Amino acid sequence: YRYVLHPDGSHRLSYVSSQVREIYELSPEMVLADVSHLQGRIHPDDLERTDAVCQHSAETLEPFTVEHRLVLPEKGTRWIQAFARPKRQENGDIV
Repeated sequence: YRYVLHPDGSHRLSYVSSQVREIYELSPEMVLADVSHLQGRIHPDDLERTDAVCQHSAETLEPFTVEHRLVLPEKGTRWIQAFARPKRQENGDIV
């Protein structure tokens, strides 16, 4: 997926691969409509740390890698590794 953080703090996804079904057990349409569906799959014990890593990266524009668990309805608990290289756009968005 492609995550966009706007200067006002709001966020959205501008692209979601069909692989979101395999990884998160969610439809691309559902995730495009509301990014919180992805966050809802992160294990509660990992959510604060994962959010902090992403927030730090958005503030500093430093790349990040973070491992965390997903809690999935059919597959149970799974570990994933997320990574990103944020870039600030001319309009102030961070992608």
